[in-house]
Amino acid sequence: MVVLGFHARRWLDRCLPSVVATTDENFRVYFVDNASSDGSAEYVRATFPQVRVVVNASNLGIAGGNNAGLRVALGDVHPDGVGPFAGDVHAEGNP
Repeated sequence: MVVLGFHARRWLDRCLPSVVATTDENFRVYFVDNASSDGSAEYVRATFPQVRVVVNASNLGIAGGNNAGLRVALGDVHPDGVGPFAGDVHAEGNP
């Protein structure tokens, strides 16, 4: 799963715990920071070590940011599926 954020620090305490809570051992989470200056990437690295952080040098927008994360995710593994997830929402249930 690719979670995109731009100045998303305020949302991460709700979003990331909900997506990393899965019990599927093959489930991976990537946080893409779209050149934020609010410490989002540093916070994710320190608080969620199981999440791979991708930092864009500039804000690539929604499509460009998601594409950057998808490229990294697809390069790491050969997943059955991969998809974007907005950083200001949370998941309910356990996939």
